[in-house]
Amino acid sequence: MTLRLAIEPWGTPSPRKIQQAVEVLHRGGVAAYPTDSIYALGCAIEAREAIEKIYRAKGMHKNQRLALICPDLSTASHYGIFSQTAFALAQRIFPGPFTLVVPATRDVPKLLTDAKRRTVGIRVTSHPIAQALAQGLGRPLLTTSAMVPETHEPCRLATQRGGRFALEWVAELFWNWWPDNFRMPGRFHLERATSYGCLN
Repeated sequence: MTLRLAIEPWGTPSPRKIQQAVEVLHRGGVAAYPTDSIYALGCAIEAREAIEKIYRAKGMHKNQRLALICPDLSTASHYGIFSQTAFALAQRIFPGPFTLVVPATRDVPKLLTDAKRRTVGIRVTSHPIAQALAQGLGRPLLTTSAMVPETHEPCRLATQRGGRFALEWVAELFWNWWPDNFRMPGRFHLERATSYGCLN
């Protein structure tokens, strides 16, 4: 059974609702929630069964990695190695709809990194729900875009096909949210301190 929670656009979620959501994540559940780009699927960093469920539901290959939503850069520095250049870039793009790929620290489980290149995608979102979930969980929230596997259609509304996919097949928790603005997510790769690129 899926727990559905509702909130107004960009409103501050109530502590009671956040606590309900965090309990689902602590139990190893999968959550579908809005970010500052599109809906996302996520779980706790140690929830192996939830991670496998997300991979199966989206038809993801093992070389496709989940990113980490961190509440702030201080937390992110425990999981990603930030060079001076990377940190300066992070200060410019966070919080926002971007993922910064940097070398991973030993605190990132091997399951979440490539065997040859230990890198990790870091996000610090400006959306109050995703922020509150990461803060309430007390550790990063594993995250990936909520998209229908066959069409790769991004989920922007709970009533869209992507929303129904998340509700019916994946999530134990679903936030109903009515967006007034969306930006497609971007990805910055910064594995060397001398250069970086942005992939949309």
